[in-house]
Amino acid sequence: GQSYFMAFRVLELDGAEYDLYAAAFTGSYYKTWFSNFDPMGVGRECRGGRGYAGNDEAGAVHLGFADAGEFVRAALKEFILRTATGRPIKLLLAGHSRGAAAAGLLTVRLISDGGFGDGISVDPDDIHTYCFAPPNYVDMSRTDAIAETYGGIFNVVSPEDLVTEVFPKACGFGRYGSVYSIFGPDNFSIRDHARQKADMAEFFSQLRSSRPYAPYKKGSRTVAKVVAAMAEAAPDIDAFYNKKMRFCFGRFTPYEYFRDTLCSIVGCGSAPDERAAIDRARKLLVAGALDVVGTCHALRKISAFFLFKQGVGGATGGKIGAEYFNDAHVIETYFAYLMTMREDQLVKEQ
Repeated sequence: GQSYFMAFRVLELDGAEYDLYAAAFTGSYYKTWFSNFDPMGVGRECRGGRGYAGNDEAGAVHLGFADAGEFVRAALKEFILRTATGRPIKLLLAGHSRGAAAAGLLTVRLISDGGFGDGISVDPDDIHTYCFAPPNYVDMSRTDAIAETYGGIFNVVSPEDLVTEVFPKACGFGRYGSVYSIFGPDNFSIRDHARQKADMAEFFSQLRSSRPYAPYKKGSRTVAKVVAAMAEAAPDIDAFYNKKMRFCFGRFTPYEYFRDTLCSIVGCGSAPDERAAIDRARKLLVAGALDVVGTCHALRKISAFFLFKQGVGGATGGKIGAEYFNDAHVIETYFAYLMTMREDQLVKEQ
């Protein structure tokens, strides 16, 4: 499934009236993490394992995110059927992280279908989608993701946010629409970058009063190294599901590695069996990060990143080791940057 919010109002624009529908998609929570690392949908639990998106686009788009988009599509269609006045429809979609990928894929579906069906048509020019911190979710070799058709999809990313680099571009993945970076070497000098980050951090502290923003000491270079390790582990989808690699003196595929470590830590709850899965995942993460004999280079690098760049595997809440990974990705960081930047400081990726 997917958490979301919806709203409706009549909009007056240029002398005409429209039915404006807005839908906001939240990021990952509990078991949705497992589908984040399941692009082929092999571990689906919803609808008897069939998923909401079906299997038509398996291998072309990330089915875990497509399921989330289709889940919201059904709810939004029902909402429109109950409230529509007969005026032309405009859609405003927005999402963060998993929700951003779901919003992007939903937009593509609506453009392809001309709307929701059952008499609910929407002109592509009347769909505006804003995606913050979206992971990569489409195989760029199998679709024209940057076509003008999808010009209403705007992706905002940060080079210090690991989530926006998964699955890696080096493996052929990308996003629909245009992509803008909130900062980077092409649009900031070292001095301006430091000033901008200081402004952002001050605003961030107002949003999250529990503690200050924790930036990577080496900036985006830290992220680039772990992304390279991910690309080494899984150069394509087939390798992601089938390539056996040494991990803690066992043999794990990259899919099994993420399922049994990161996903278990953040995706399990308080039930006894789930707590046991979390304990096992943390032990695996620690062992994998320190094991230079029984764990291959790629999985050791990834394990070390999540152990040491996320408050010792997320176990200390930032009390021991800052939560760099979390702070770079949360919506408060993106909001803080956008509130302290000028529009011309956003750089469109080619």
